[in-house]
Amino acid sequence: MQRIAGREHVRYSGHRNRYGVDARTLRRQALRGEMTKLRCGAFVDTAVWESLDPQQRMRLEAAAVHDSGRVRFIASHASAAALWEVPRIGAPDGLVHTLTSAADGTRTENGLRKHAVADLDLHRVLVHGIPCTSIERTVLDLAMTEPFVDAVVALDWALREHTSEDALHRALEELDPMRGRAKAERVLAFGDGRSGSVGESYSRALMAEHGFPVPVLQQRFDDHRGLIGFVDFFWPDFSLIGEFDGLVKYSDLSMLRGRTPADALVDEKIREDRLRSTGNRCIRWIWATLRQRGALAAQLRAAGLPSSAAIRA
Repeated sequence: MQRIAGREHVRYSGHRNRYGVDARTLRRQALRGEMTKLRCGAFVDTAVWESLDPQQRMRLEAAAVHDSGRVRFIASHASAAALWEVPRIGAPDGLVHTLTSAADGTRTENGLRKHAVADLDLHRVLVHGIPCTSIERTVLDLAMTEPFVDAVVALDWALREHTSEDALHRALEELDPMRGRAKAERVLAFGDGRSGSVGESYSRALMAEHGFPVPVLQQRFDDHRGLIGFVDFFWPDFSLIGEFDGLVKYSDLSMLRGRTPADALVDEKIREDRLRSTGNRCIRWIWATLRQRGALAAQLRAAGLPSSAAIRA
């Protein structure tokens, strides 16, 4: 995992700290726009803050709350996901999420969302030196609280990178949540580590929400010349191949492997022609398709895939 960007630039009010800056000075700098206030009396250089993407900002806010020492902090939910670098689809909610005792109760105050649990130590680990829920607990918490699409993206990624279905099911039994268990079980049943990217997971979840037939993932295709490749989605009953094209393959040097973007485009066209020669039709979509409401569903219906009643997110 990458270091938490900007952490070394955070300053804390309330006392003259190791950086020799007192609270009054920090507040004046914030009023002038030189510093940006985070949480729990923490401030960061505004230029640094503006250079960070949303996930980096969430990591920095979680680190600031922990490093301030003002509250007992165990990162959970979206904040734990940020520390684990779990890919997310939805926009941040602007809160820092932490676990708290059942006696304290679930509540939101001063930008902190406190989630009451019976056992604060269950599935607790350190990430960047910060107490944090384990990857299993983190994705299960997301599955119980986030929309279906977001939860699937997180779960597929975790299955690819960090954990297994068995470990997740064991964690669910150990946590034994009173609320959200059915939702978590539905996400667990749908999750698939074979989904090769965030865009593919996002696509699968949208397909499910619109009630399309379940595709085969990573289907191998060969022709008389040998291996053509593995496709993202395949519906054998409809002789249809679906590919999510993240476009990164035309710009990422590691994926270009010495080719120019034009060479990569030609290679992709040849690959698609070979796939069509197997008697299947091919359709493609990109990020813009996923972000436009209903666009992927319309494209799949136009390709001849039926859809039934959508599942509930």
